[in-house]
Amino acid sequence: MKKFTEILENSKNGQKMELKKNKWYDKNNNSWDAKLYSEELAEKHSKTLVNCKNCDNCRDCKNCDDCSICYNCKNCNNCNYCNNCNNCNNCNNCDNCNNCDDCKLCNICFDCHDCKNCVGCKKCDDCIDCNNCINCNDCNNCNNCNNCNNCRDCKNCDDCSICNNCKKCENCKNCKNCENCENCNDRTNSKNIDCKNIK
Repeated sequence: MKKFTEILENSKNGQKMELKKNKWYDKNNNSWDAKLYSEELAEKHSKTLVNCKNCDNCRDCKNCDDCSICYNCKNCNNCNYCNNCNNCNNCNNCDNCNNCDDCKLCNICFDCHDCKNCVGCKKCDDCIDCNNCINCNDCNNCNNCNNCNNCRDCKNCDDCSICNNCKKCENCKNCKNCENCENCNDRTNSKNIDCKNIK
């Protein structure tokens, strides 16, 4: 027996738990903090991980790698503090995500990429500071988006497409460089010419 190392053999399933540097390790190099988890609890959580490896303080996950403090996730890689995620990579504090990449503090994401501080995203790409997005693409600092595309600095958008620097827009289509517009429809002028209900 190695110094500072304790190996426990479970008589029922032959699973080994190893205590090393204040962490319990299972055979797949998943670990649990010994200051927070007893050997029994660490072993119990280890049994809830199916084909996971190199994970830390996780439980009820499947086919994950290098995740930390996650719960009920599947096919994720390098995620932290996530819950009920699927096929995510490098996410942090996410909930109900699917096929996401580099998400931060997301909730109910789907097919996202490089999101940060998003809520309610769906099929987003390269979002930053978004809120309640649906079918967005290349968003930046959006808020309350719906069916947006190539947005930049949008706010309270609805049905926008190819927007740039819009604010308080509603039902916009193919707008560019609009600012403080509402109820725009099929306007492409960069100076808000012919836009409806300019504020």
